[in-house]
Amino acid sequence: MRADIAQVTVEQRTLDAAPVPSDEAERRLDDYLSGLAAQWTPPVAIDFTMGTDYRPPSPDDYAPHKVAVLLANLPPLRDVLRARLRSAYERLPASVPSAERPARAADLVNRRRQLELQEEQLILEAAESGMAIARRPDADPVVVLTTVLRAD
Repeated sequence: MRADIAQVTVEQRTLDAAPVPSDEAERRLDDYLSGLAAQWTPPVAIDFTMGTDYRPPSPDDYAPHKVAVLLANLPPLRDVLRARLRSAYERLPASVPSAERPARAADLVNRRRQLELQEEQLILEAAESGMAIARRPDADPVVVLTTVLRAD
């Protein structure tokens, strides 16, 4: 019983640590870069259409804006970042889509609770028979305090 509870705990930790699938991560990367790119529109139309007073814009005109904002507009940079992201997946554990995580987490919580209820029943039955079985330090207090012996 305790081995089963420990296994569910491992599954919960694995789920928490699992990356999203690479296509979902790439969409997140694209959304991030698009957000950066949308933060600033360079004043090209104004700078380069001036009549007789034309001067090329100074790099200082762009200084308040991060270089990443400008680079986020470049497709080659996006391709490089996507390639790096894909290569990172070679070293990552199995992925779980964000849409599936809540259901999987709820299933694991339910499985653990059922196992803990069974464990507490065994502890109570053993105590009734005069045997003392120590509870796990991480036993759910709600399960411990609300479980009663079955009436057989």
